[in-house]
Amino acid sequence: MKVCSKNDIENGKMKKFIFNNYSYIVFNVENAFFATSAECTHIGTDLSTGTIDGYTLTCPSHAAHFNIRSGQATIPADEPLETFKVTEQDGFLYVDLKYHENTNDDFFKDL
Repeated sequence: MKVCSKNDIENGKMKKFIFNNYSYIVFNVENAFFATSAECTHIGTDLSTGTIDGYTLTCPSHAAHFNIRSGQATIPADEPLETFKVTEQDGFLYVDLKYHENTNDDFFKDL
């Protein structure tokens, strides 16, 4: 699914998106793009309000760390984040939300 221009997410930043009531985050790390689910697996906090340092996303509630490449979590979170394939084509980013079948743009909005 086409989500945005690659220029919409600066290096070292992240941006949250919603599709069919499902929130996910797209990250730009050294001009490589990654996507994960947006809720902390520990208590459900919105991770887009956390911080990113390299490939590590830190939850703002309990400082759990997540690897944005693999989704791997550290204490106190013990469940990994879902990760999604991001591809770039003609300057735009596409995220493969594998289990979302409805790709009608009316259900997608940028926060």
